[in-house]
Amino acid sequence: MEDGSGVFSGETSLENNGGFASVRRDPEAMNLSDASGLVLYVRGDGRCYQLRLRNYQLPEGTAYRALFQPPVGEWQHVALPLPAFEAMFRGRRLEDAPLLDPGSIQQLGLLIADKQPGPFRLEAAWIETIKEPKNPMGPA
Repeated sequence: MEDGSGVFSGETSLENNGGFASVRRDPEAMNLSDASGLVLYVRGDGRCYQLRLRNYQLPEGTAYRALFQPPVGEWQHVALPLPAFEAMFRGRRLEDAPLLDPGSIQQLGLLIADKQPGPFRLEAAWIETIKEPKNPMGPA
């Protein structure tokens, strides 16, 4: 952590079938049933990252992911709607997986898997939910 921001950094290597790195927070139930997505406030290095959500809908080793690529050195809001998250296993999309249940998220993490060697750095100031606006007229 630097200046109140979390830092995901290191160096990826293509040795031993590498080219990726990840970090996850400790498991904790997160009920996002009233959210339509997540927004991150991040500063990146121009490389492509993944926000990964895990729950018990999928087997171990799989996650729902959404891609984002913040520009070099600029703080940016990145909005990731829940429908943008797709079920993945080792870089392959799981075609028959259920849609993400936002009420059952147990863990979130970050992954870089662009198969490019070299240093990477992503700073995250915060992550928040995006709430759907309530219809003042009630249900349609």
